[in-house]
Amino acid sequence: MLPPAQVGSKGPFEDIVKGAGDLIKALTDAGVTIWHEFRDVSKDKRDDVRAQLERQKWRQFGQIS
Repeated sequence: MLPPAQVGSKGPFEDIVKGAGDLIKALTDAGVTIWHEFRDVSKDKRDDVRAQLERQKWRQFGQIS
């Protein structure tokens, strides 16, 4: 059995909807943060691999001593 509604309150349904809205906002914010971290790590990894490949290139013939 649900408790009686308080004066000025629209009942438990409003509380449930408000709680669900807060939960959805928190989950969305967490998802966006994870996505940004994933993209930053991916960019750092790509830059690292690119630098490793640059170090592995053959030197030009004139640079060989």
